Amino acid sequence: MLEEIKVCELRILAERNAKMHYIIIDKTQLVFFRRDDSGSNVRSVIWTNCNSLVQCVLCLFEELWKRS
Repeated sequence: MLEEIKVCELRILAERNAKMHYIIIDKTQLVFFRRDDSGSNVRSVIWTNCNSLVQCVLCLFEELWKRS
């Protein structure tokens, strides 16, 4: 799936041991990646195009970006 995503604008706020990561695609789609707590390399992935959820996470990211 990630191979299909064309990166136009890439901004990263990284935390070394974060268990959750996300990608916002064209401000219309959201992909969450969550690492398993067991210490293995198992990840769960959730994709959504729910506008309210995408906008909520985008707003959060923009605020974090301003403060970083």
